[in-house]
Order: sequence, then C-alpha cells, then structure tokens
Amino acid sequence: MLPHTTASASSRLRTSRREAIAIFAASLGSLLASPWASAEDAFPYGTSIDGKPVTQFAAENTRFIATIFVATDCPISNRYLPLLARLSRQFDPRGVLFWLVYPNPGDTLAAARAHRSQFFPVAPLAQLVAPNPRFIAHSHVHVTPEAAIFDADPMSQPVLWHGRIDDRYLTFGTQRPAATRHDLSDALNAALAGRQPTPPATPPVGCAIIPRA
Repeated sequence: MLPHTTASASSRLRTSRREAIAIFAASLGSLLASPWASAEDAFPYGTSIDGKPVTQFAAENTRFIATIFVATDCPISNRYLPLLARLSRQFDPRGVLFWLVYPNPGDTLAAARAHRSQFFPVAPLAQLVAPNPRFIAHSHVHVTPEAAIFDADPMSQPVLWHGRIDDRYLTFGTQRPAATRHDLSDALNAALAGRQPTPPATPPVGCAIIPRA
C-alpha cells in the first residue's frame, strides 16, 4: 500500500500547485485589468481647462506633443499667443498637438479661462493648469514662454527638444522688428522628418517660472 499512498500524495501535491498557479494568474489578470490599476499607472500631468485630470496629452493620430509654457501676466508670453495659434493650425494636420501649460501657482483655473477668453475666443488651444512639478522638471523649461517637444507619451522618454519659440527677443526689453530664426517651427519640421531637432544656440528670453510649493 505504501507505493499507492506515495503516488496519491504526489498527485494531490501536483494538483494543489496547479490550482495555486491558476488562482495567482487569475488574480493578476484581474488586477491588471482593473480601473484601479489603470488609474495608478497613469501619470497625473495636471488639470485641463475644464477642471478634469489630464493623464495623457495625445489624441488619435498624434505624432508629437508641443507644450508651450506660458503665464497670464508675462507680456512676452502673451505677445507670442497669436503666433502659437497659427503654428497650431499649421502643424495640426501633420500630427502635432499644441498644449499651453501654465506652470505658475498664481495661474489658477479661473485665470487660465479668462486668458483663453481674451486671447483665444475662437478655436482655443488645449490648456494645462497646475502641472505636475515632475512634468515641469522633465521638460527642462525655466521661463515663459518656452517650448518643449515630446513624442506622444511625454513621460515615457526624455524630452525631444526644448527652447525658445524664435529669436525675436534679444533681452527682456529689446526685440527685433521680426524674427530671423524660427526655432520651434524648425524643431517640429525636423522631428516630423525623422531627424533630431537642433538645440537653440541661445536660451529663451522671458519671465522666470515660479516654483510650486
């Protein structure tokens, strides 16, 4: 009877192991498919102009994200807004989605909405308010206005390019009649052509970004 008893015990052990593995696999699958797991994995970029959490920038068929860091009270930033609207219309058919990002603590939802009403009454750009400090650091931006270009999933890899929009401003109080270098446009064209954009030779001129507490 001993061989029979040993075989039965071994068979029960194998069955128990298979059941344990099956239970573990089912539990893991449920966890990965659950809304809690998806929400946990999503990066909280900030808040949209509608007051909703933003966990992704890209829309369907988006190839690149152009984030422009702006401030409601920065005169240089505000003077670039009409150009940014034109660039958004120009590059949107090519798969580039523009976002205005408001990094300063004083630029609340109400302030950003008023900003949109003043400068973008028709076809406004997407707006991100109260951005995650990790995203700001990831973008390597320091002033407004300053641009950063990413692939469709910004936090999954390093920033592709960051810098000034163009060379119109020489110093905070000095500007050319018109820009002679169009850094943001050139960088987007390079990225769309499959090339690494060239970093700007000169840092952007603008208003310093105020750190969030």
